[in-house]
Amino acid sequence: MSVLKLIMRISAYVKKYRFKLLAAFVCTAAGSLMNVAFPEVVRQITDTIAAGLSSSIDVPAVIRYSLAGLLLTAGGFVFLFLQSAILPQVSQLMSRDIRRDMNRKTDRIPLSYFDTRQNGDTLSRITTDVDIFTNAVTNNISGIISSVVTLAGSLAMMLYINVILTLIVAALSITFFTLNAFLMRKSQPYFNSQQELLGTVNAKAEEAISGHLAIKSFGGENGAKKDFSESNSKLAKDAWISQFVSGMMMPIMNAGGLFCHVAVVCSGVFLMLHNASGVTIGVIVAFVNYSGIFSSVLTSISQFISSLQPAFSATGRIIEFLDAEEFIENESGKVLDSVKGDITFSDVKFGYVKDKIIIHGFSADVKAGSKVAIVGPTGAGKSTVINLLLRFYELDGGEILIDGISIADLKRRNLHEFIGLVPQDIWTFEGSIRDNITYSNDNVSDEKLDEILKASGLMYFVSAMPEGVNTVINEQSNLSAGQRQLITIARAMAKNSPILILDEATSSVDTRTEKIIQSALDTLMAGRTSFIIAHRLSTIQNADLILVMKDGNIVETGKHDELLAMNGVYADIYRSQFDTK
Repeated sequence: MSVLKLIMRISAYVKKYRFKLLAAFVCTAAGSLMNVAFPEVVRQITDTIAAGLSSSIDVPAVIRYSLAGLLLTAGGFVFLFLQSAILPQVSQLMSRDIRRDMNRKTDRIPLSYFDTRQNGDTLSRITTDVDIFTNAVTNNISGIISSVVTLAGSLAMMLYINVILTLIVAALSITFFTLNAFLMRKSQPYFNSQQELLGTVNAKAEEAISGHLAIKSFGGENGAKKDFSESNSKLAKDAWISQFVSGMMMPIMNAGGLFCHVAVVCSGVFLMLHNASGVTIGVIVAFVNYSGIFSSVLTSISQFISSLQPAFSATGRIIEFLDAEEFIENESGKVLDSVKGDITFSDVKFGYVKDKIIIHGFSADVKAGSKVAIVGPTGAGKSTVINLLLRFYELDGGEILIDGISIADLKRRNLHEFIGLVPQDIWTFEGSIRDNITYSNDNVSDEKLDEILKASGLMYFVSAMPEGVNTVINEQSNLSAGQRQLITIARAMAKNSPILILDEATSSVDTRTEKIIQSALDTLMAGRTSFIIAHRLSTIQNADLILVMKDGNIVETGKHDELLAMNGVYADIYRSQFDTK
């Protein structure tokens, strides 16, 4: 994406605070102009003193010029102080807005986006890239404005004082600036690569931290280190090259500044000795100051432009995320007040990748209140069918109906209101046990919560906690996977939806706890349309209907005894688990 398109796309976040930014930039310009005027005051003081050395010094004039210098210094300080007070606030407000929109975006991005990207890379966009962008807008752009104003003011003052010395300073400074511009253009690809690799390194680190138990237990430390080191070394290499090239700019401009000083002094003395162009000691002193300002400003511009390079890369990554394809939401979709629970899968086709269909014409008719089990070997498509029912993915063919209405015609949020889910991947967040159970559900009374705790088998566990149901849990809490699984089951109980999905709901609990939960789940599923994905066939033997899947198709349907009598896929799975012949 071009720089112009990036600026146009991200401008909405800047426009919102345009008046504050304008005030900050005006203060920046005013403060810079006052600082530019100071060397002229020094010139006047120097020439007044020099003229009085042969007779008498005009002390009142020196005092007037000195007071003017003090006023300019004080005024510059006040304006630049106001600018430094406004910009950090604007920076944090923009960071807040962008991160808020990126967080909201995650709710509208299909799961397929995260299927092809690492979580660490997404986190890097929301954290590091946002900071780089907002710092560029508030600090670098302000610095560029200050530098441009100072540059223009210095140039005007130098032309006013002496044209010849101005041409000498400008020619030397522009020469060194051009060299820096060449270096900047060469370093840009490395800045882009640095931002991409930073996301990769974050992702590798996140993988290593979250999976450290598996890495240690399988002795994979060397492999993990090698995998991380490869990305980290490439990041270090590209970062070093980009920083080295950009780091050369300051020494080059410093050398240019010193060279300008020498050239100004030598040229000024030569012109003064030959009584040319009205050059005085004050003019030379002023030009030494202005040449330093001029070269330092060009150095600052180089640095600001250099620091804008990673900002453009970061902004591109932010925009890429914000512009990612979203769920196709039917704005005119129907909103149901209640659902009976009749569900029909009609010739459903789906593939995670286009032209690679993995669900081939899936059809099933589920009556309200039925308990339906979906079984089959790993990779058969069991969880995929559930994801399609929840409309986490869009169908490639066919349709799914709830009470005769296609889920594509319903608002997605309305669909989710009627479906409770206990996922295979356990998810709890930092908060109290109560908050985790009543997540997004404020209508759970204390009495109802007690019932849920008893029904889910959590009561004994919660009673042993220091603050009971108000105990805060987080990643550091010493909770087993089974205890976290119980919390997710209790969460589904609290939602009390007419449709229930249990995706390996007892996979992380022991046999004794499984029996307790199974009894609670039987009570929970009564009168509800329930889908149970299970590898343990002992948990689904009393299901009203068992769908046996293989390679994305339903190959067998029936009840437990009927399927055993068929002596097919289900019977093979059953025998493998119970070691029967």
